[in-house]
Parts: sequence; structure tokens; C-alpha cells
Amino acid sequence: DPPPGEAQRFSIDTFSPGFVVDNVLSAEACRRLVDISEACGFRERWNSRLGVVTLYLDDDLERAIFRRLRAFLPRQMGGQPLGINRRWAVIRYGPGEHMNPHVDGHVPGTVREGDEL
Repeated sequence: DPPPGEAQRFSIDTFSPGFVVDNVLSAEACRRLVDISEACGFRERWNSRLGVVTLYLDDDLERAIFRRLRAFLPRQMGGQPLGINRRWAVIRYGPGEHMNPHVDGHVPGTVREGDEL
């Protein structure tokens, strides 16, 4: 994992209280996730050529990532943060492809009330 000082939080001006935390995973961990995703097989989704695979994190990986993120999370968000969503959509982009900024919809294990999760 990267040293703790390398991870950084950035606010999303157009979606408060949204934010991004960069450098949570090491380059090696990212490569392993890509390899696992490719082994699972990408499928076209959302009426586009974007390739998508859904991964479900095991308890150990979810806990490790949550511990890495915990210092960047608000202490209260309608309650104390307990973990991260274990269901990840991994998206493969081709040349010139992108996804416009958006807020993901409801997924199992997530409770949404208005603009709050």
C-alpha cells in the first residue's frame, strides 16, 4: 500500500458533500484489480461500448480499504461510517471514451435519503 501521506482528498465543487480520495490503492493493487476484472470478462453496458464487470470485495479487502479511507471521511454522515460498498463496477474505457460526471444510483447495502447516502 502507498504510505499514508500519499493519499489525498479533493472536494467535488459541483456535488457537495461529494469528494474523491486519490492514491488509496498502490499501483500493484490496481494492476491486480485490472487482472481480476479482465479474467472475469467485461460486458458491454449502458448502450455503449464501455466494458463493465462487477466485483464484490471480500471482507478483508473491504476492511483494508476502509481503514485507508477512514481518516478522509466525515465523522458523522447521518451516523458513523461503518465501511465501504463492497460492490464495485469496474469500467474499461476505449480510446476517446469517458463517462460524464454523475451520481450513482441505489445499490444493495446503500441507503439513500435525498442527497445523502
